[in-house]
Amino acid sequence: MKIKDMTVTACLAAAALVVFVIEAQLPPLGIPGVKLGLSNALVLMAMAVVGRKHAAMVLFVKIILGNIFAGTPASFLFSLFGGAAAYAVMALTFKFFGRNKMWVTSALGALANNAGQLVAALLIMRTSAVLVYIPMLVIAGLAAGIFTGLAAQFSVRAYDKLRR
Repeated sequence: MKIKDMTVTACLAAAALVVFVIEAQLPPLGIPGVKLGLSNALVLMAMAVVGRKHAAMVLFVKIILGNIFAGTPASFLFSLFGGAAAYAVMALTFKFFGRNKMWVTSALGALANNAGQLVAALLIMRTSAVLVYIPMLVIAGLAAGIFTGLAAQFSVRAYDKLRR
């Protein structure tokens, strides 16, 4: 692992952690548990700048430390299930869409995140009643995913300009 990649990964992980902890303190966006997920923009940015392996490190640092600082055992499971699903989808789709359509990768990742969190909810709550949220989660996931994807896309462009 190159020192430069390690440094960028550490900076992105620290930024993702700060954003995650701040966002955990904010109220949901109208639907119980729905957040914008801005820290995921930093995971996607890591995928574009230092690769998938480093993005996984950013994700798991964010999930583990974020839940130690601002979470509960239940929120850890929601973060883990959602984050792992989102990461898997983003890692696969980033190959196809690349840096120019990170908003698509992010939107698909957000949908996967919501699906992963629904699985966690089914396991924790042991009721299918949580499935009533699917339509709202699809809409919220697409909106949040597009927004965070655009944030990541513009951040990567700015990062590339700084590196020149």
